[in-house]
Amino acid sequence: MLMRHVLWLLLLLGAWAQAADYPRVVTDLAGRSVTLPHAPQRIVLQDSNDLLALALLEREHPLKRLVAWDNNLASSDPGLWNVIRQRWPEARNVQALDFRKAGSWTSKHCCARTRT
Repeated sequence: MLMRHVLWLLLLLGAWAQAADYPRVVTDLAGRSVTLPHAPQRIVLQDSNDLLALALLEREHPLKRLVAWDNNLASSDPGLWNVIRQRWPEARNVQALDFRKAGSWTSKHCCARTRT
């Protein structure tokens, strides 16, 4: 688990260092590529524990671009979840998804959603 967070952190820091290089082609592990014409404006986290890595990039407002997540943090680490809710009360308002349930996430729904 720790290794996954370290790898995400390295990936995010690498992306942050090159943030001005757009358009950018991103390729996933399955070999599928997509071209990003500009920096992403909305983020969906499959694992709310990744919020910690996101907080390193957006220190004051890590939830600014976050529109949805699978909030397993509330059950996996309630103490940390309480700290996050106190520091960033808007965390309670992020759309909760359950990636384990078929049909609980649609890309069209999340791409159209904006934070208030």
